[in-house]
Amino acid sequence: MPVGANTVLYLASLDGLKLTSSCLSHHGLLLPAERHLHESLFRRADGVQALVATSTLAQGMNLPSHVVIIAGDSRFDPSANQMEQMQAHELLNAAGRAGRAGESAYGFVLVIPSKVVSFDDSKGEIHGYWAQLQAIFSQSDQCLAVEDPLQAVLDRIHVYGMEAGDDADYLLRRLPIGVDDADLDGPARTLLSRTMGAFLRRKANDQDWLASRTDKVLAIRSASAERINPVDWADTLAASIGVEPTLLRELKARLIEVACERSVPAWVNWVYEWLLASPQHVSALIRRETVEGLLGKDYRAIEEFTDQGLHALAALWPMLRLWMDGKTLLEMEVASGVALAKAGHCEKSREFVLRLVPELAYVLSLPELVRRTCGLDSLASAELEALGACAREGFNTPEKLAFQRVRRATHSRVGAHRDWRDIEFWIDPAVPGESWSDVYKRVKAGVEFYDN
Repeated sequence: MPVGANTVLYLASLDGLKLTSSCLSHHGLLLPAERHLHESLFRRADGVQALVATSTLAQGMNLPSHVVIIAGDSRFDPSANQMEQMQAHELLNAAGRAGRAGESAYGFVLVIPSKVVSFDDSKGEIHGYWAQLQAIFSQSDQCLAVEDPLQAVLDRIHVYGMEAGDDADYLLRRLPIGVDDADLDGPARTLLSRTMGAFLRRKANDQDWLASRTDKVLAIRSASAERINPVDWADTLAASIGVEPTLLRELKARLIEVACERSVPAWVNWVYEWLLASPQHVSALIRRETVEGLLGKDYRAIEEFTDQGLHALAALWPMLRLWMDGKTLLEMEVASGVALAKAGHCEKSREFVLRLVPELAYVLSLPELVRRTCGLDSLASAELEALGACAREGFNTPEKLAFQRVRRATHSRVGAHRDWRDIEFWIDPAVPGESWSDVYKRVKAGVEFYDN
């Protein structure tokens, strides 16, 4: 671990072994291992006695909390750039963390209002905000009305058409396509008729709503879809993974040109070169809001899809390579241009790992999906098969990925990279044409021999 690496953690320890923190945090930038560690330390009788949490903890975490202090009944809404009142079910959900079945028979909840509630003793009057709080906490914890999220999307498509937003575009891409040319829209109509929104509308005897929304959606898809007749593999695969058919056909054409076996880093570079040649695909494969969260206002100021893609690739791919090479968050933070003295808890690297890595891993899994769908058996390899998983978990060879999965209970990503140097000698050499399953079995056998 490099000097100062302990400072990137959200807990204080002595020599990396003895915990010196008296309380811990719980928020959205904790890595999964850190989150599990913080929760387990809070559960332990000899662990920490206090946990400072954001609203993420209110979504059903089962922790033995005797006292819950809710510091304010409002929160900051970044989209509106202002504070917003929390809904009743959110406050009640947070309050429900106090006292849990099997842990504590009762709990105590203290709510500190966001606004000062004054009291005029001479007049016997209390601030009007008190009545609002009473109205919230007088409600049952069964107060949340369950709604169909697709209903709002279908309504927007009905009103705004092709300008209904990114989630509407994604819905249009994910709608299934029939294999029968005479009924290409049949599967999509069936799917939309089985949504919760459609059920509620039928129950309310509002058949026109479903018919009008379905016709509008299918008309827009028919007008915007770039599919061929008859429907081919790209149309079918596009409907299942939410990617434009033309993009998949382009990817197949580039795969056919691959003439030799490639390592995991070579495949990563191959995908990078593909996107660099067609940077407009970046906005179609990676959500804009996810990239904005990492790159900030400089990225938001770019309007053209091509320029957005080039800007994102220049920032994301170097960090992806460092992640897959086993570098620490601190090393990634400094390499991204943040001064060591200002690295703090490595918020930029954490944002990248938690938000961007899953989406980049999805992009890197596309070549294998296309290869399998199109039957390009000559390209079959453990490296391509494990490419998406290697990106997601942070490894640059399928052997290291297999080693980490064999030792998952005791090894972190960085630890697996470090210890691979000791175990590699005991692993049988790779066999030409082996699959990911073969690699895993080979590595597992070597690890078991080493351990014994």
